[in-house]
Amino acid sequence: MRLGEINSTKIGEDPVQHMIDCGKIVTKIKLNNITSGNESVVVNEKSKPIEKLTMYITRSGSKLGHLDEPTAIVGTSLGKYDENMTLASSEADIHKEIHTKRLQKNPDLESSACLHAHTLHAAALTMQHRGPGKEEIDIPKKYQTENLGGSVPVFISQYGSGAADMTENVPEILANNPGIIIGHHGAFGVGEDLEICLRYLADLEDASKKIISDLTIPEKRKKIDNRVPDGWQNKYSVAGSSGSEGPETGEMTPETIESYAKKDEDSKYYNEIFSEFRETGQDLADFEMDPYSRSALSHRIGNSIYITRAGVDFSNLGKKDIFVFKMGEGKEIRPGICEGWVHERIYEEMSTSYIAHLVPEYSTRYSIHCGDSIIPIDVEGQYINKRIPVADPGSYVLSEENVDSVVEALETNEKVAYIKGLGGFSISQSVLYETLHFLESAESSVKMIELAESIGVDVKSLQKKFEEW
Repeated sequence: MRLGEINSTKIGEDPVQHMIDCGKIVTKIKLNNITSGNESVVVNEKSKPIEKLTMYITRSGSKLGHLDEPTAIVGTSLGKYDENMTLASSEADIHKEIHTKRLQKNPDLESSACLHAHTLHAAALTMQHRGPGKEEIDIPKKYQTENLGGSVPVFISQYGSGAADMTENVPEILANNPGIIIGHHGAFGVGEDLEICLRYLADLEDASKKIISDLTIPEKRKKIDNRVPDGWQNKYSVAGSSGSEGPETGEMTPETIESYAKKDEDSKYYNEIFSEFRETGQDLADFEMDPYSRSALSHRIGNSIYITRAGVDFSNLGKKDIFVFKMGEGKEIRPGICEGWVHERIYEEMSTSYIAHLVPEYSTRYSIHCGDSIIPIDVEGQYINKRIPVADPGSYVLSEENVDSVVEALETNEKVAYIKGLGGFSISQSVLYETLHFLESAESSVKMIELAESIGVDVKSLQKKFEEW
C-alpha cells in the first residue's frame, strides 16, 4: 500500500501532535477498526535514564482518528507504574517493554514509536497456524517492499489481548524486527517514528491481502458467495411502510433538533447532542457500515428520544436529520420517516441510553445462514462479542414481533444482536459511538471468518475452541 507523503508533525517537535496526525491516517486508510488499536511514542532525552523517560500512549477506548480529543493521549513513566497507567490502553505494559528493550539495545535512537493495528488480512493469515507460540510467515518476493522484508514473525498468545505471555515475548522479538503479527488479532510495527510503523503495517496488510488471494480455494470462495441468493437485501422493509403489516401509525412528523435549538435559549445543549450524532455518523460512513442506507442511531434522555431520519446521508448529517419525540409517541409518527417506534420499543424494555441499528453487508448476509449465533474467531471479536445471538422471526419485515425478538436477544448479550437479514442492533449506556464499535467489531469478525473459510481453515473447530476459551 503506497502511502506517499505523510507530512505528520515530527516526533521530536511535538510527540502528541505526531500521534494525532498518524492516527488520522491509520483511520483514513482503514488499517484499523473504530476504537481498537493503539499508538505510543517515547522521545529519548539522553540525559535521563530510560526508566525516567515519558511514554505517550493512547487512552483505553480512544479512537485513533480522533486523538485530538481531550484526554485521548496520556503520558506515563517508562519506569514506574503511575495513575495514568490505569487510563492507558490495555496493552500499555507491552508498549512499555517494547520501548525499553529497543532503547536498551539502541541507546543512540532519537526516539521510539510503536503502532498496534487490527490488520484484518494479516490476522486472518495466522488462522492456519496452530499456536500458541512463536512462528513466522513468509512474504513472497513479489510482495516485498522497501519497508517489508521476506518474513514476518508471528506470536500466538495462549490467552488474548494484553496477556502476560505477549508482554514476555513480543518486546523481545520487536527489539530485532520491525514488526510482528499477533495471531487472530492484528500486528505491531516499531520504528523511530509512527510514519515508519505505519508504512510497515500498511505494506504488511497489502501483502497479506494478496497472499490470501493466492491461497483462496475457488470452490470454497464460490460456496461462500452463493450461500445467500442475490437480491436478498431488496426484501428488507420496515413495518408500517410500503403497505407492509405492522403497528398502527399516525400522521405526526416530529420536530427536528434544529427547530428545538432555534426556540430554546439553551441551544448549546442541543449542539452537544448533535455533535455526538455527527461524529458517530461520520465514522459510520467512513467505515462503510451503512451500504444500503437503512441505518438508524438514537439517544434517549429522560422522556425524549433523538433519532436519525430514514435514509439519511451519515457523511453529511445535519440538524434537520435528527427528529425529537417523546416516549409513547413512536407509533404516532408518519410511516417511513424514521424507526421511532422500533427504538422506542427497545427503550421501553432495556435499560440503555443509546441504540444503533445498522445493516452492514457481511455480517447481515452471514446472519441469514449462520444458525442462532455468530461466534467470532478473532481475539477482538471474542473480547467484545463472545457469542452474538441471531434472532429468526421468519421474515425480512422489521415488525413488532421481530423487534420483540431483538429485545430478547439483547437481554442475553447486552451489547449486540442480529435479526436474520435485517442487520444488527446495539445498545450502550455510556456513549453513542460505542454502539457503532460493537457492530463494527461484529462486521470485522465475520469478514475474518469468511477469509479463513476461503483459504481452507476449519472455522467450526476454531469456533469451538473459542467457545471454551
